[in-house]
Amino acid sequence: MPLDAVDLKILCALRRDSRLSLRDIAAEAGVSAPSVNARIKRLEDEGVITGYTVNLKPGTFGLALEALILLTAPHSLRERLKGELDTMLAVSSCVTLTGPFSHAISASFPDVEKLTAFVEYLNENYGPTQTSIVLSHEIPDRPPLDFKE
Repeated sequence: MPLDAVDLKILCALRRDSRLSLRDIAAEAGVSAPSVNARIKRLEDEGVITGYTVNLKPGTFGLALEALILLTAPHSLRERLKGELDTMLAVSSCVTLTGPFSHAISASFPDVEKLTAFVEYLNENYGPTQTSIVLSHEIPDRPPLDFKE
């Protein structure tokens, strides 16, 4: 499905804040609110927009320590790892990688002891890890767009 400049402006606005009013999106995109409504419906029907989400305030659940954990898991354990990580509320994302590490896991913990226990669990059950503490989010998680004005 080809996207024009108006579609991309709508997607940029929704990516920044999916709760914007049709009127606010229309002002940014330079079209009418009914046009925005029709375009959003088309983008949903075509599967370009697959859902909407909510961002939670960091620290809301007392998980002030965020870590990025690189893991090298044997191929035979990867499905089990995926299933287990999917059930852990502290894990916010997990991606499969090329290179020396098989996975990058983002997870948050209330303290260093809980992080240490999690990393030790991964080491013992899935393979070697390398852990970094997240200091700040310079750019929030968001879907990428290729848009040049």
